Amino acid sequence: MQDLTSFANYTVKAADGDVGHVTGVMVDDEAWVIRYLVVGTRDWLPGKHVLLPPQWVDVDWEHSTLSIDLARDTIKEAPGYDAGTEVTRAYEDQLFQHYCRQSYWSDDALCYEPPVLKPEDGK
Repeated sequence: MQDLTSFANYTVKAADGDVGHVTGVMVDDEAWVIRYLVVGTRDWLPGKHVLLPPQWVDVDWEHSTLSIDLARDTIKEAPGYDAGTEVTRAYEDQLFQHYCRQSYWSDDALCYEPPVLKPEDGK
């Protein structure tokens, strides 16, 4: 078992490089589970914070790093998180659609794939 504060300032590594540091956690106040790690991208994208579910990361306790199998650009384009704003289901839908991953409230991945236009469609 680990102390929750041990995550503070852990480096977060995407598949193709560092993206930032853990700056906090979001706890579901009804189910009492950690829903998200708050990741500050201050060294890469100043001023942006993103949320990543802890189930998606691999922890290296010895080196104080978290690794996730997402590209930096995918995280860069993710919906931003503002500590002063409530995390709503609409925001979570947007988040999981962006990452095309299964949410904690559904058995299906929330992916939106734009329709593929065929040459015969004339567009």
